[in-house]
Amino acid sequence: MPADAVTLFELRSLPEGRAKQRVFLLQLPHRAEFAKVVEVPTTVGRLDGTSLAATRPSIAAILQNNNGHGVNVADDAFTEDRVYPVGEDAGMRLHLLFEAAQIMRSPEKMQQVGAAIAAMEPYDVTYWHKKITQDKQGPKRFVTFLSEG
Repeated sequence: MPADAVTLFELRSLPEGRAKQRVFLLQLPHRAEFAKVVEVPTTVGRLDGTSLAATRPSIAAILQNNNGHGVNVADDAFTEDRVYPVGEDAGMRLHLLFEAAQIMRSPEKMQQVGAAIAAMEPYDVTYWHKKITQDKQGPKRFVTFLSEG
């Protein structure tokens, strides 16, 4: 990522061996244009197991479009400790994806929702990110919105 791009989020891969892959999304304490500012680095999401496997293509697509500073994610990317710098828009998209995946059970539905999040307009991303961070029912409303749309 170029020096002028602010890394507002980080996606961290912290596996427990090749069989147990997991990723964490952290929001960093930097001034944000749209995302709510945090005082200290804060874990805002975690995925592993079936949820991670189902959302991996969407995570890769979001990171590829990482605020114009794409990050290529290899198929075995989450099998080793790694930190991916993430800009604001991509970080908010990943946060939406992580929140939605926590609610859903169906891997197919997770893939559909992930593709929808990756294709959302920036305004919608900002709107729904604000909803999920300020309203307890926000994540459920977001998944309902995507399921009906």
